Parts: sequence; C-alpha cells; structure tokens
Amino acid sequence: MRCRKLISVLVCALALAPAAGVLGQTPAPAARPTIRVRPEIAIAPEVRVDIPFLPDIRIALPEIAIAPLPPINVDMPDIDIDGPDIWFNDEQGEREELKQSYPLAAGARIELTNIDGPIRIEPVGGGQAEVRIISYLYGANTRKLTVESANNSLAVRGPETSVRDYAGTRHSVTLKVPRRSELTINNTHDSVTIGDMDGSVRLQGVSGNVSVAQATGSADIAHVSGSVVLNLARLSGPGVRVQDVSGKVSVRFMDELNADLQTTNIKGKVYVDVPNVAVQGEMNRADLRAKVGTGGATIAISDVTGTVRLAHGRSVAELIGSLKAGERASSRMETTRDLAMHASQPQARAALVEALQTEQNGVVEMTAARALAPYANESEVRAVFVKAVDTSKNDVARTTAMRALARNYAGDRSVRDLLLRALATDKSNLVRQTAIGALTKDVADRDVQRAFMEALKHDTSDLVRMRAAGALAQQADDAEVYALLVETAKSDRKNGVRARALDGLSTQLRAHPDLRPLFLGYLDDESISLQYHALSGLVGLNDPALKQRLVDKSRELILLNGRRYWNDQLVLDALILLRKLDAQEADRALEQLSTDRARVMHF
Repeated sequence: MRCRKLISVLVCALALAPAAGVLGQTPAPAARPTIRVRPEIAIAPEVRVDIPFLPDIRIALPEIAIAPLPPINVDMPDIDIDGPDIWFNDEQGEREELKQSYPLAAGARIELTNIDGPIRIEPVGGGQAEVRIISYLYGANTRKLTVESANNSLAVRGPETSVRDYAGTRHSVTLKVPRRSELTINNTHDSVTIGDMDGSVRLQGVSGNVSVAQATGSADIAHVSGSVVLNLARLSGPGVRVQDVSGKVSVRFMDELNADLQTTNIKGKVYVDVPNVAVQGEMNRADLRAKVGTGGATIAISDVTGTVRLAHGRSVAELIGSLKAGERASSRMETTRDLAMHASQPQARAALVEALQTEQNGVVEMTAARALAPYANESEVRAVFVKAVDTSKNDVARTTAMRALARNYAGDRSVRDLLLRALATDKSNLVRQTAIGALTKDVADRDVQRAFMEALKHDTSDLVRMRAAGALAQQADDAEVYALLVETAKSDRKNGVRARALDGLSTQLRAHPDLRPLFLGYLDDESISLQYHALSGLVGLNDPALKQRLVDKSRELILLNGRRYWNDQLVLDALILLRKLDAQEADRALEQLSTDRARVMHF
C-alpha cells in the first residue's frame, strides 16, 4: 500500500506539473494510533487524586513484512531551520517578497491560511499593521501569498489548492498588528508564535509547535502536530478548547480562575496546579470533570498524546525577577523559555540581553539568542550579538547571532569582517558553515570571494566546502573561480562537494565545450548523486545529439532508485528531467516503476 500511494502521488504530480517542477498531494496530519493508558491525574495544591494501579497495556500491531533494503547513500543539501528563520542551501533561494504596512485599527480580524512556513505575530500600538514575508525558493516554482486588507481586517493566504509544490516555496511570515485583535490561523506547515495579544485566538491545523504569550477571553486550538503553550487572561465567553494535540499542552491563567474543566482521552499525565478544584463524578481513565473556583466558562481539553498542565501564569515582572534571583539551572531554563514568549515587550528584551551577556547555561543562552534575533536592528541587541559571535562558547547562540546580523546589516563592513574572521579562524564547523551562508549574498565582493575559495580548497569540513562551492557557483564566469570549480569537480574527496561544483559549472557548459567530457564521464560514475547532477547539467544544453543517451540515463536513474533504493526525491527529480527530454518516455517510466513496486509489495 505504501508504494502504491507513493506512485499515485507521483502520477498526479507529473500530470499537474509544468516542465520546471512537480506538484504533490499535501499530506494531512497523520492519524495517531489509540493507545489506552491510565495516567496519573494530579490536582494541586488542595486536591490530589492518585490512581493506585495501572492496568496492563496491550498494544496490538499488525504483522508487517518488509523486504530487506540496501543502505541508501544520498548526498543531500544541508537545511538549517532556526526558529522563525529558514536557511536553505547557500541562501541562494532566499529573497524578501514583501514588507508592507496597511491601515488597521484595534479590534481588527486577522486571518492567515495555507501558510507553508513559520508564523510570528507581534502586537504593536497605533492604527496600522506591518506584513513581512520572506520567501525561500528550493526549486524553480514560485508560490506566492496574497495579502488583503479591507473593512478593518487583514488576511494572508496561500494558494487554495489540495496540491503542494515538492520543490517549491516556503515562507516565513511576520505580522505586527494592533494588540487588540482577533486572530485566526488555519492550515500552517510550521510553528506558530504569538505575542501578548488582547483578543481571542483560533488555530486549526498546525504542523508544528504553538506558543501564545497571551490571549484574552477565549482560545480554540485544534489539530496540532506539536506542543501547545497558552497563556490566557480574563477567561470568558466560550472559554478554552484544545483538541487533538501530538505533544504536551500547558495552559496558564493570569487571573483567578473560575471555570468548568473537562479532560478527555489524555494519553499522558494531567496536572491541575490551581486552587479551589472540586472533582465532579467518577474519573474514568484520562477523563476528568471538575469545577474550579465558582465555575464558569468551559475549559475542554481532549485527545492529547502528552501531558496536560493547567497552572497559574507568571507576569513578565515575575519572570524577570525569577531569572535574576539565581535559580538552579533547570528553573532558569524554564523561566527563560517563558520570558522569550514576551520578547515583544522592551523589558523582556532587556532581561534577555542581560542573560545572553552573563549566562553560563547553554540552553538559556541559546533561548535568549533566538528570542532576540527578530530585534537585531536594535543597538543593544546588535552589541550583544557582536560580542556573542566573538566570545560565546555556545555554537547555536553564535550562529543565531551571525544570521541575525547578516540579515539586518547587509553591506555593513564591520559585520562582514566579523563573519569573515569567523570563517577563517573558528574551530566550529557549524559556525563556519553559517558564516558562508551569511556572506553568500556578498560573494561578488573580492574579499568574500577569496575567503570562499580558501574554504573550498582547504577547509576540513565537507559541509563547509559544499556551501563554499554552492556560493561560488554564482561567480562561475570568473576565470579564477571557474578553474577552482573544475578542479573541485574532478578531485574533491566528497561526492557532495563535487556535485555542487558540477551544478555551478553547468551554467558554463555552452561557453566551455571542454567541460562536456567531464559531465559525460560522470554519467557513468559509481555515485548516483553525481550521475544525476551531471545529467541535470547536460539536459540544460538541449543538444539533440545527446538526447537518447540522456533519456536512457534518466530512465535508469528512475527505475534503479525506484526499485532498489526507494529514493523518491531522486526519482521525482529524474522524472522532471526526463519530462523535459521526452514527456511520453516519462509516462512510460512512471508506469513501469508503478508495476515494479506493486510486484515487490506482493512478496
């Protein structure tokens, strides 16, 4: 069934795709198996209910016969995801699509739908909203978001379609909106981070974690494949509903709580750390009904695979006081994570800047850096980031600072020199990779170009050299760079670095016919990855004399990887190339692959 499903997706993709790309079915959140576990339910501080025994847990799994598969050896581009920012390959795919302001008064309705990427919502004062959308292009196809502003509402929407571009576009969306707004988010494929809002929130279908620094009145959160942290002020109206979460759920209340609580089908433990709790009726498994205080609005939490905790929330002042009080490490980590949710508040940022300057705990340092990254344009944050790059012992904090500085201070020579120094001298492979990514947009600068060439020739990290080769591809028409890429493609010890060099040289095939033997030779290399990259460059020539050989090689890669290695990404890429060469041959190859896989699954 697995292979038939994959093949049906491939067939649909090729039927819909233009020559430059492939579309595939957007995967729905996977259904979780029902595992019935009797959890512990703890109600504190005044009532605690302990279930004294656990029944046997019986999990019945169907017998699955899996044919032995050989090892898969694929050179993949490195993808580094850091909070709300995504850095693909050598930053060549990143471009800012939109930064625009719209009139929007308090009480507005905000809606985001079909966003393939992280979302961050920040409250601001005034009568307008700011929309910032960064697009990340992995392939040739471009998916655009539409922004609509009318009648005191703002909507950001992705394509209304059931198919998703395999090689297409992801977006990082940041909205600065009036604090008093009603927020709705539907169908997003990444994390959602919401600041201190003075309105209700409604989230449906989030493939990532959800973090809400504050909502007011009510909240409705459902179908989340991650964890949920929600801080709620002044519970009222329809109350709180949290349903179908593949992770932990933590709901904190800023005011005295009066509510009717019900939890259903919770796989983990349930903690109710608020006063005045009166359990109602008989508890069955993970089902709990209780009145909190005098009762009132409903809090309904159901179908959660992790633990559920209801507790009193801490204000920003309380969090800052705890962080400065010299708590033990575990408490400081938790406090910093909670404080990071409020980073839109100046006093919270000031405390996070201080933590980044003085903290010795790596998790605290990393959390502070990530929370401050969107504010790198502020002088205090810039100063602490520059210091962190030079002095921090935490690689994640340093790389986060480097990325933020590169984005906010493009063209600043002092920032450029800081990154060049890190590339030349830092002992961390991750830091040197990040330095190349941050400097790639400046590769036309001769100092940057020379630094990249030195890294490609001498760096001990394969991934650093891969990034350097990919970045230098932009300057392949430079004679010195061209010669180095040719040498790299011939002799680098890492296939992935050779492949990157081939990609860079593919744009020079017409101008340098002497490159053809190199590419043709790699068509028969033992590395499947190098075969594909050589094929890709040669297809771009559109040379009739090479067509049949390239068609045969494309079919070979499709059927070999489909039958033997099950490398579906390479199958898709090779199908795209074959479709450029001969659409009918692509259809026949796909039909043959479907037949072969169906035959294998019958054994």
